[in-house]
Amino acid sequence: MSASSGQAATTPTGLSPVPEPSTYGLMGVIALIGVVAMKRRKARTASVA
Repeated sequence: MSASSGQAATTPTGLSPVPEPSTYGLMGVIALIGVVAMKRRKARTASVA
């Protein structure tokens, strides 16, 4: 596939080698949800004990 064909370069698996910015945003949101969940779980177990 040539770069001038207007298509993004892909790996043999069909995945783009560099994620789009929206993918980074989604990973950030998921990480933030995980951090909030861990803090809530720690706070809950600390108040019970």
